[in-house]
Amino acid sequence: AEANKVKCVYAGQAAVAWWLDNGLKCPFAAAELGKECGRFHDVIAIAPYFGGEIGGDAYKTKVATWLAQPDGGLASLFNELNTTSLAESVKWIQEDKKVADAWGLPLVAYEGGQHLVDYSQSNTALQNLFTKANHDPRMGELYTKYLNAWKDNGGQTFVTFSYVAGDSKWGYWGALQTVFETSSAKWDAVKNFSKIPCWWTNCQQ
Repeated sequence: AEANKVKCVYAGQAAVAWWLDNGLKCPFAAAELGKECGRFHDVIAIAPYFGGEIGGDAYKTKVATWLAQPDGGLASLFNELNTTSLAESVKWIQEDKKVADAWGLPLVAYEGGQHLVDYSQSNTALQNLFTKANHDPRMGELYTKYLNAWKDNGGQTFVTFSYVAGDSKWGYWGALQTVFETSSAKWDAVKNFSKIPCWWTNCQQ
């Protein structure tokens, strides 16, 4: 009975469904193991973050035009997150869910959320934009869309990263900034989503 409480998790990279599937097949080890690696696992876990591309070199020119706008780029950033970044993350979820279904395994998220980071660690204007965005009500709306998309596409348990963490040039991960806070755009969205009853069978809420 105690052994049934332990679940074997296969962690994959959300953006590469092929890698996930091929790892579960473990073609080089399957013969020695007697069966494919996926047959030893109970669940597939991914981290379907969104927005991580925006702080990189590919977005430098676009971001520069945003920062020159009167609002510092907030509207343009949220437009990009809603129309491009979120759609890409949802596509990953859908592709990974197909792999999970093919193996008869549930799909969970071991971590996830927004991934706005200035990879240069030196663009203070971009860092200020990311800070404002993470405290803007539109981020809460985006989290609600994101988590509902996870649910609607068959994902199960989702662990947002993270509960409490202060903003810095290394990232804006915290749903709350300190343990003394009780509300924020991200935290309220996550808390409200957590009130939804489990949508999958054999759920222990």
